[in-house]
Amino acid sequence: MHPLSITTIQTNIHLQHQDLEAVKKALGTWLKKKGFAEHGFIHNHETEEDPEFKKQEYPLIQLRLPKDKLMLWGMNKGADILQKIMMHEMLRGFQFRGTQCRIIPAGTGTVINELGFLNGNEQNKYSLNYFAALNPANAKAWQALPNAAKRIERLEELLKNNIAMFCKAAGFKLDKEKLNASIYWVWHSQWVKIKEHNVIGFTLDYTSNLQMPDGIALGRQTRLGYGWQTSRSMKEDELVTTLP
Repeated sequence: MHPLSITTIQTNIHLQHQDLEAVKKALGTWLKKKGFAEHGFIHNHETEEDPEFKKQEYPLIQLRLPKDKLMLWGMNKGADILQKIMMHEMLRGFQFRGTQCRIIPAGTGTVINELGFLNGNEQNKYSLNYFAALNPANAKAWQALPNAAKRIERLEELLKNNIAMFCKAAGFKLDKEKLNASIYWVWHSQWVKIKEHNVIGFTLDYTSNLQMPDGIALGRQTRLGYGWQTSRSMKEDELVTTLP
């Protein structure tokens, strides 16, 4: 198994999902004003203060909204950056729309997780929330596929591609030919607006022979809370696939 470090900072700031872009900008600007050189990890763009930082295909710091409250999530180098933010109390004094930021200990800390293939025929179940796999250009082509089975097959291809992207960012060399990711339930799909584009977000359950940590995200715009994944331990009596 491949180890990876994940750090979370849970705050008291109550938000709606459409606020995440604004709070990301506000937080990045705040850290820059505080002299925090690695503020580019929040924006995910290159900065003069940190010339070694390059825009990341899979952002190592992402925003989450558990129970509608802002959480910062970081993996490996991103985890190190969040630990540094906490160590130097860089969030002290940060406000967003009148709310003074406080760190909630219950959702804050660092854990070492493992990433790797399960033994034999073992499979884990995962729930994926608002998996934004389709861009505006290929959404219509996906909808035009002849039946639900073909649409599921295409979604599974995109799911595997995004798992591979996550593994690359985590430093894990994935044997993609060995990877299994089988969707068995699509709870719903709906159009969501990401910046100026409308894309389809899927909330679904799937099984995989790859062990992945709770709380990672897959798909487009993971840094803004899309594609948040959790392990699903409950047994399903029937494996039914539905699509609108």
